[in-house]
Amino acid sequence: MQARNESITVFGVGVGSGINEDELKEIANDPDSTHVFKLQRFDELLSVLKQSLTEKACDVSVEIPVKLFCEYFSSL
Repeated sequence: MQARNESITVFGVGVGSGINEDELKEIANDPDSTHVFKLQRFDELLSVLKQSLTEKACDVSVEIPVKLFCEYFSSL
């Protein structure tokens, strides 16, 4: 995957009852426990973004787009 070659962190997010967990795990970076998310409803997505993805994204060396992402979701 080109994103991994560029050192981009990739998350796998599935919503609903027909989630293919193996596919999410294949898409996402390791470890799966922190990069794969299974949600029942779309309204859970904001909570996951704010809590989990922001922590991961803001924990790396940041460039301007990531800083904006962190600032936006931290303010929600």
